[in-house]
Amino acid sequence: MQVRHFGRTFLTMTGIVVAMLAAAGGTPTAAQDAHAFRGGVQFGLASERSRYSWPSGDGGTSGFAVDANYNGFIGLILDFPLRSGLLLEFAPHYGQRNVPIATMQRRGGVKFTIQQGPVDYIGIPMLAKYLPFGRGLIQPYIGAGVEFGLNLTSLFVSIEEYRYSGEGLTNSTMAFRRNLNQLYGAGLLEGGFDIRAAEDWSVLLGVRYTRELTPLLEDPMLTWETPRNWRIRLSVLYTFGEGIE
Repeated sequence: MQVRHFGRTFLTMTGIVVAMLAAAGGTPTAAQDAHAFRGGVQFGLASERSRYSWPSGDGGTSGFAVDANYNGFIGLILDFPLRSGLLLEFAPHYGQRNVPIATMQRRGGVKFTIQQGPVDYIGIPMLAKYLPFGRGLIQPYIGAGVEFGLNLTSLFVSIEEYRYSGEGLTNSTMAFRRNLNQLYGAGLLEGGFDIRAAEDWSVLLGVRYTRELTPLLEDPMLTWETPRNWRIRLSVLYTFGEGIE
């Protein structure tokens, strides 16, 4: 199932990347001719929302729970001028994602306990940024892009199903372990400010919305819906080569 999900994700995101690169075509700027680019570090905070569900005790409507978690991330950032007012950014980073822990009692004499530890991941987003104003110390920007990623740790969810009766004669416990999808893809949107702090130094402050294209886990025992998150990130960049206009 993981291979099928990632294959569909890969084809979708490849189409998005091709469209981004086609839109970036045109006459190169002087900065591009000089092979200028910026590089630096980034860090930030992510707020992620998760919704996961499981079958109810009588086989009817599923129970569900919603968790919101806050995690940090840190990484590198590179951006390159494509044409006047358009930059292409690569920003590989490391972080942790949501940690759902829930115990729910359902009708029909069934209780589920769901546990999953911190998931370390590496994400590699590619973002096309448009700066509508050509010059200035503080330049607003908007951007869109895609992200590929790899979940590294805690790649399974533990589920315990406890069935009980009032007399205690037919109580039973079953434990299950379900694997997460290790690979993921996502689409993203971002807006923020590109601030020229000094001649060769810039500060980037952005707010990003990311929605993944496949669920972390999809199984008859547990459906973990497509993750989504908001991020605030701060980046410090140094300009190599001629200045980026």
